[in-house]
Amino acid sequence: SVRSRCLAVSDEDAIQQSILHHPDGSLRVLLPGFDLFNHAFGAQIEPHFDNDQGAYTFKSHDAYDAGDQVWISYSAQRDNLNMLLTYGFCPPDNPEALVVWDNDNLLQACVQARPGYFPPAVVQQLHQLLTKLGKTKELYVYDANENQPKSTLARGLAMMAEIERQFLDQPQQEDPTFSDDVLQALLHQRQVEIDWGLEHLSQITVDAEWEPMMQSVQVLLSVEQKHLSTPSNAVMSCDDDDDKRV
Repeated sequence: SVRSRCLAVSDEDAIQQSILHHPDGSLRVLLPGFDLFNHAFGAQIEPHFDNDQGAYTFKSHDAYDAGDQVWISYSAQRDNLNMLLTYGFCPPDNPEALVVWDNDNLLQACVQARPGYFPPAVVQQLHQLLTKLGKTKELYVYDANENQPKSTLARGLAMMAEIERQFLDQPQQEDPTFSDDVLQALLHQRQVEIDWGLEHLSQITVDAEWEPMMQSVQVLLSVEQKHLSTPSNAVMSCDDDDDKRV
């Protein structure tokens, strides 16, 4: 896509009339030849617009020998899902380890954690409420490196906990394990999805031009599986935790 070939520039560079503001507020340009650079996390290269030359220059702070490939970092903070959607590939050494869920995933996890409080009728009403609130595209993010929810997921869990509190027998009653149980259900749900995806991908045959994309999807799932299988992120089967449910 055009977006994946763009270079984000600073406000200082915006003095050039040819540089336009992107709808998201950022500044981006297309530079012929720039998109030939390959990506490496940690690559230190500095783009700068030279007013005297009327051109962009690039200064690397890394050491290279003659004939070496020069690398740039497409982004220092971009997880593999974003790398795949933006650039079409997934680096297996990505330091970002994020797991992402949508509203359907979150609600399904609430059903698994507390089926008595989240029957189909309630889930349908919550879907309608989230649509009314404009949250149909909301994404909830878990940091598998830090082993904790990012702010979006923390807010989502808090929102569901507040909804669950309305169903408790006593107005002031607390369910201290609710958020943790929903998080465990989310992690278990994702592990099942990854196992299913990897199994089916291994059985698919595609034309040669689609092989790089298929390999990237396999990297995406395999890396996420590795992160989720670490002891700190390991979850017990939801079927083994029925005594916590209502």
